[in-house]
Amino acid sequence: MSPLVSIIIPVYNRADLILQTLYSIKAQTFESYECILVDDGSTDGSKEIIKKFAEDDSRFILFNRPEHLKKGGNACRNFGFSKCCGMYINWFDSDDIMTPDFLLQKVDAITQNNADIVVCRLGFFDTNPDDFILDSRLGIEPITDNPPLEFFAGNFWFGTPQPMFTKAILDKQFTLFDTTLFRNQETEFFVRILLDKPSIVYINTPLALIRQHFNSIAGQYQSKTESQKLLINFPAYKKMFINFKTSDFFTHEAEHYFKDFFFQCLRKMSFSKDEFTALYGFGIRHNLFPGKLFATRLFVSRIGREILRNNFSKKV
Repeated sequence: MSPLVSIIIPVYNRADLILQTLYSIKAQTFESYECILVDDGSTDGSKEIIKKFAEDDSRFILFNRPEHLKKGGNACRNFGFSKCCGMYINWFDSDDIMTPDFLLQKVDAITQNNADIVVCRLGFFDTNPDDFILDSRLGIEPITDNPPLEFFAGNFWFGTPQPMFTKAILDKQFTLFDTTLFRNQETEFFVRILLDKPSIVYINTPLALIRQHFNSIAGQYQSKTESQKLLINFPAYKKMFINFKTSDFFTHEAEHYFKDFFFQCLRKMSFSKDEFTALYGFGIRHNLFPGKLFATRLFVSRIGREILRNNFSKKV
């Protein structure tokens, strides 16, 4: 008997694209799966489309995100996990496409290698999945004995649709996707998984096809200033640093990488006095700055400028 795979998909206003995704799942050569779709409050008819599709195939199950959960894809992913029954878990996105052997190749690889995770490659497309381009920006396999640092630093990478997990390794996590983070939720989650030293098998075939959007969150992020980017990244980096520091992977290289980031925050990040004070205290407590006296002078100088600027604004 084939193991059950749980596919978990958050949905928000995808009436124009969701059917293409659902049909790509229905066309899978591996048929032992459930597809859990969690609607995040769609207003464009997405739910009605999914309900009608599910009437013909009971493997497709629609939930609404409970009102008490924070709005967003990651809360939907976590909620979907709480409802799944599969031995293997694969999160997916509501605008992307599975190639026909997406599930079959992954299940074969993870079972034959007795692995915790299997990761495939990506293809990118605009409108026609048949015209995809292989993702060659980064490798999907680490080349050193410190995979968490490599992933954190961006030397190798995989996104949400690429890994299939055993449910057993996910059950070990106290938290899955951190819904308090604005950005880097995936990175923080996957780094946390990698710090647990899972066994991973890699498939160098583009089984997941990702739709490119000109108005994507990634594109919006790239248009921001350096100060804004630091501010957005800071909460996730802080959590990853704490996790790294208590692991076997906190090497001198990892320490240097974090110190450089937090010192750049101290130098360039613009935010409120209280937040800045919290950053300074965190950095001093964990010895993240190149010298307490130098860091203190920089801190006092920046706080002083902030106070003067606020007083000037009030007078004006």
